[in-house]
Amino acid sequence: MTGFLIPCDTEHHMTTDPTHNSAMPPRDPSVKNEPATLRGGSPVTLLWCLVAGVLLALPIGWLLATLILLPFMLGLFFYMLFGLLAGAVVYRAGRSAIPISKPRAWALGLTVSFLIWFVGLIGEYYNVRGYDLYLYGSQGFGWHPVDGDATRKVRLWFEKRSFNPEQVAELRSRTRWAFNEQLRNQYPPGGFAGFLKWSAQPTKIIQVPRVFAESGQELEPPQSGIKWFIRLAVSFVLLAGAVCSQILGLAQPPPRPDESPGPPQFPTGPLPGM
Repeated sequence: MTGFLIPCDTEHHMTTDPTHNSAMPPRDPSVKNEPATLRGGSPVTLLWCLVAGVLLALPIGWLLATLILLPFMLGLFFYMLFGLLAGAVVYRAGRSAIPISKPRAWALGLTVSFLIWFVGLIGEYYNVRGYDLYLYGSQGFGWHPVDGDATRKVRLWFEKRSFNPEQVAELRSRTRWAFNEQLRNQYPPGGFAGFLKWSAQPTKIIQVPRVFAESGQELEPPQSGIKWFIRLAVSFVLLAGAVCSQILGLAQPPPRPDESPGPPQFPTGPLPGM
C-alpha cells in the first residue's frame, strides 16, 4: 500500500522555513512595539511622578516639621512611615512606565525625598516665626494667623493678663518683626537662611521684646548644634531609604507570562510501515 501524506496547516508548516528558530518562545501579543527611547520611562510619565511627589512634599514635609520635635527623637520614625507612603503613591503614578532605568528611578526617589526634607526645614522656621493660613472662618475665606513659638512664649509670660483682639494682633506682628530683625542682624541675611545659621550654632539665644513690657523674651532654636546636624543627616537617610525602596520598583521589569508549549508538530512524510 502506498504511503499518503497528512495535510498540515500552513501555520504549522512554517517550521520548514530555514530562518525559523524553533527554540524561540512565542511572542507575547500584549507587548507593544515601543520606540527604544521610551523603554527607559516616558518623559511625560516621569514628569507626572515628579508632580505627584511635589504635591505630597507640601503636606508631608509641613507635618514632619512638627513631629520631628517629639522627645527622644521619636519623630524620626515618622520620616520612615511617611516616606513609605510617599514612595508608594509615586510608584503608583509611574506604574505605566515600567520598566524605567535605575538611574532615573534613583534620581526620582532622591528628588522626592529632598523636596519633603526641605519643606520640613522650611516648616521648622515658620513654626518659630509664625505664619498665616488661608482658611474658612466666621466671615468666609480669609487669612488666619497661626502663632509660632516666639509669639506663644511672649504671650505665656503674660499668662495672667488678658488682651483685646487689637492688642493680640499688635503683639503678634511686632514679635514676628522683631524675630526677623534679630535673625537679620545676628545671622545675615536673616529669614530662612538666618534660621539655619542660628540652628547650626550651639545654643545661641536671641531676644525679642515683650511689646507690652520693658523686658525681653529669650528664644533659642528647638534643636541646635551637633544634635541638629545629626538629626538632619539621619532624617534624610531614613526618608530617602523609605521613598526609594518603593520607587525603585519602577526599575523592575514586569513578570513574564509562563511560556506555553508550542503547537504540536505533525509528520509530513509517509507513515512508517505503510
